Amino acid sequence: MSRAEVIDNCRVIAAATDLPVNADLENGYADEPRAAAEMIRLAAEAGISGGSIEDATGDPARPIYDFDLAVERVHAAVEVARALPVPFLLTARAENLLHGRDLDDAIRRLQAFERVGADVLYAPGVRDLPPSARWCRRSASR
Repeated sequence: MSRAEVIDNCRVIAAATDLPVNADLENGYADEPRAAAEMIRLAAEAGISGGSIEDATGDPARPIYDFDLAVERVHAAVEVARALPVPFLLTARAENLLHGRDLDDAIRRLQAFERVGADVLYAPGVRDLPPSARWCRRSASR
């Protein structure tokens, strides 16, 4: 789907309910942090109450953004979300495990995303208890 199609779908779904709606906003449909963060503003204008930005590029040759760029993208999204006239719940996704990268890198990314202000941290692909427990222990020990 294109960026415009996603926003149109957000608008339709938000209009269909009085409940808050959270949207998967992929990588913001842009690589550059400010351009990706613009997706947050567009989603909020469409009536969405929360959304995610992920560190997956969509490019099979380099599936995950470099660490610093990934953090910068989440930080830009946080800044846009906090500047909105309505509350917006921002989820930062570390897609590492879906692309064959290790849990330690996912944890490092999620911790950095938390430091720059993400409301929710999500690492899809954790499928069993030991990695989940390890994440919780590392998060709580900070």
